[in-house]
Amino acid sequence: MVKQKVFRKEQLKFMIFSFISFTVIFTIFGVIIFSQVKSTLFTQTDEELFSFKEKVSDVIPDEEARPPRFDDDDVRKILMKEKALIIQTQEL
Repeated sequence: MVKQKVFRKEQLKFMIFSFISFTVIFTIFGVIIFSQVKSTLFTQTDEELFSFKEKVSDVIPDEEARPPRFDDDDVRKILMKEKALIIQTQEL
């Protein structure tokens, strides 16, 4: 009877030790594999995004080359001139 209790205690101790050991080992391997996959996936995606950015920046001109933006007052003035021009052409 005493041998069975000692045997059960030893068995429980080894089972817990084995469980903790395997948990630590698989966690370390999981972290290593995850970091490898993450770096591989994101590296390729980053390279594709940077190449696309370069292609787009070659096609779209710089801010200085774009036409100036109009304020609301400028737009109103332009529309008033066009309206006056339309009215004049209709009167003729």
